[in-house]
Amino acid sequence: MMMMMQETPQGSNHNHHSPMNYFSSSSGGGAVLRRYSDFVWLLERFRAERGGAIVPPLPEKQSVNRFNAMFVAQRAAQLQVFLNDVYVHPELYDSECLQTFLRADEGSFMLAKKQSELSGESKASALLASASNPISKWFNGNGAAANGVPRQQTQDDLIMAQVAADLKEWELQIKSVLTHSQKLVKKSKEVANGYFEMGLAFTSLGQSESDVLGRALTRVGQSSDKVSIITAEHSEKEFANYEAPLSHYLKVISSARDAVKCRNEAKESYYSKMAQVQQHQMGMEKNRNRPGREEKYYHHSNVFQKSQQESEIALNNCNAVNQRVLREMDRFKRETEVKMKKIIREYVALQVDYYSKMENIWGMLVTSLEEETAKDVEVITVAQN
Repeated sequence: MMMMMQETPQGSNHNHHSPMNYFSSSSGGGAVLRRYSDFVWLLERFRAERGGAIVPPLPEKQSVNRFNAMFVAQRAAQLQVFLNDVYVHPELYDSECLQTFLRADEGSFMLAKKQSELSGESKASALLASASNPISKWFNGNGAAANGVPRQQTQDDLIMAQVAADLKEWELQIKSVLTHSQKLVKKSKEVANGYFEMGLAFTSLGQSESDVLGRALTRVGQSSDKVSIITAEHSEKEFANYEAPLSHYLKVISSARDAVKCRNEAKESYYSKMAQVQQHQMGMEKNRNRPGREEKYYHHSNVFQKSQQESEIALNNCNAVNQRVLREMDRFKRETEVKMKKIIREYVALQVDYYSKMENIWGMLVTSLEEETAKDVEVITVAQN
């Protein structure tokens, strides 16, 4: 199946105050309209359905000039990159939410969004109730649980702790490199402007002089103009091939940290469910065969069975998320090595190309001035003889 982002044609029936992008699916035989908020929904559903996956980042939301045609086209291209990354993502390509996003008509899609919204509200209410319940604090910060039930620290826990620490350190290093790359891009723009102004100054000066000196000054001005152009182009290439990839990669690291966080939350959810199982098991034992406590006993018994089922679901989810994170971190490390090598290699090649062009421009100027000087010397010699 092929996905293609396009801008919504002008004059469509859709409100021009809510610009949308649409993409077509070759297997669907048509096109579906999707707003930026729909992509945000997809991102959130990925995290809900495929917890622990490193979800590709979306382009940032922009509140200023968001109806500008150039911005819409640029964001459409960025969303296309997001869809391409999702489509080849080993943990996301076959998710239910993606199929809904790609194929559902507007009515079905709105219904799916509403259902997921209600599901999210239900889970939020359950978490709030659990947090307000004293039993949710059955384990303390030392890793020991109430009633002598210990929290097990596995080898995966140690691995995840190290991964989290590595990601945090890597994020700090990339931020530092990105800060310096932004300064370089800004400096290149300033240098380009400086050469442009210098070119104007030398050209103007050359026009005020005559003969040899005037021609020489004009050539310096023209060479400065050429250097200004290639420096401005170099600045744009530095942004596109160095600063932008680093900025994007920083978001990927953030997504990787979210994946580890999701795994830890899944494990905490499992322990919370186990706490509820223990609570109602204790309630059953406390009220078993005691006159006048039958109602409480049956209450705890019914909730106990439900809690057991929920704890099994939570355990299965925790294991699934844990395995997904481990797979994702292996993939992340492999792809990081390849992508970072590519970024560095392209940056070095970019510098070599830029300085080679600059050397060529100044070298041609020097040759031209030397030839002009040789002619002057020859003219003077002839005149003296």
